[in-house]
Amino acid sequence: LAAMELVAITMRSEGMLSCRALSFRGTSFSLRTMHLTPAQVTMYSAAAALWQRMLRSLCELMIAEKKHIRQNYGKHNMSVHMDTAFLMRHFWAVQQKFFKQLLVSMKVDKAAQMVQDALVRGEQVVVSMWGTGEAQTEAGLQRQGS
Repeated sequence: LAAMELVAITMRSEGMLSCRALSFRGTSFSLRTMHLTPAQVTMYSAAAALWQRMLRSLCELMIAEKKHIRQNYGKHNMSVHMDTAFLMRHFWAVQQKFFKQLLVSMKVDKAAQMVQDALVRGEQVVVSMWGTGEAQTEAGLQRQGS
């Protein structure tokens, strides 16, 4: 909510019209699929390879840390000193956020062109760039107490 307020304040200060509720009367909705360019596919592949290397490095570090903990504290104290599930959960969460942001950023040029084309036709445009539904998933988990 604070971010929405900040956007509204910024828009007002720059002389743009802002409203908190848009009417859907007289509007149309279209879902567009953006196809990646060859350069974007190359960038995505390089990012995927980087994340694979980071996962291998993280696994190697966890193995070394487990060995260190076993040698210095005993194997029965492993869970006290290292929470592997916690580390992996956060690794995968950060990876998912990274790829979501990467893919959304790859849509910007095409979306901007579509907006320009619509404005030339005299249309008014509202853009929403969707991702994985992460916010809805997190809200659902919070409602369930997870």
